[in-house]
This record gives sequence, C-alpha cells and structure tokens, in this order.
Amino acid sequence: MGNRPTSYQVVEAVVARLDSEELPYLGEIWVTYIHTPDNQRRARESMLGSGLEPQIVEWATVVVTLLGGILLDAVKDELNEQVRGRMKPLFTLIGRRRAGKKAVQALQEAPVPVMDPETCTRLAETVRVKALTIWNDPERAVLLSDAVLGELLRAQEYKTAPDGSDDATPGSA
Repeated sequence: MGNRPTSYQVVEAVVARLDSEELPYLGEIWVTYIHTPDNQRRARESMLGSGLEPQIVEWATVVVTLLGGILLDAVKDELNEQVRGRMKPLFTLIGRRRAGKKAVQALQEAPVPVMDPETCTRLAETVRVKALTIWNDPERAVLLSDAVLGELLRAQEYKTAPDGSDDATPGSA
C-alpha cells in the first residue's frame, strides 16, 4: 500500500461499498461537484441536470455532496490553520478565499487530512443526519454513515511519518 488516499479515493471506496455499478459515473459527478463545492443543493441539482438518471446514481451523488463537503471543510480547516500560523495578523477574507481554492485542489490531489477515530465517527454521524434529510430513510442513512466511517478509518491507517511525509506502511509512525 502507498500513501494515504485522496478525498476522491475515499469517496470512490464508499461508493464501491454501497453500489459498485455507480462507479463508472463517479468521475463525472465528482467533476461537477468540484465546480460548485460550497453549495451542496446546487451541486446535487447540477449533477442530476447533467443527464444522469437519479436512479442510476442513487448513492454517488449523495456520497459526493455529503462526504465531499465534509472533506472539503476538513481540508479548508487544515489550510486555514497553516495560513494562520504563518501570517496571523494578515489572515483576511482574501486568505480564506485562497484557502478555499487550495482546498478544492487538495480534494483532488492531496491525501485526506489526518483525523482521530472520534473525528471520523463525528463526521460519519454528520453524514447520517444529512442523509436523513435527503432520503428520510434511516436504514439507508445508516448504511451510508457506516460506509463513510469505515473508509475514513481505513484512510487513517496510513500514518504520517515523523518527517511529515506519508509513510508507506499502514498503521506505522
């Protein structure tokens, strides 16, 4: 195994757990989401308006918008902390906007942020609650949150080495 997975790879793994037949559509859904990441409703409408039938991508659009949004927030928080640490007095709206653009790029390229198990559990619970508002189906919401929790925890098995690089060995540091 290699470095910690990217956010896209975590999203892909969750969709694969839930319905692997939706994987061929995931790339298109992801690209659509990346263009409207701060507005989940608009992103979901844009994805469904792209010609994909809702029943074909039943899980993928929800996984991308909910988990993508949560991972985007986590990446933004991580980047904001880096910016604050270097330029505390200069941290302005411009700095936050730059961090937002970098976060969208990081979603596609950088490893998922390091999170402790409690944070992974909290994020999975957030996904469950938001999924309930979309589907009003507790069983599906639990299936989704369980898949999210499993993949977030699996992604955390790749520890960061003391030198700050990603270690190639799961669970070692």
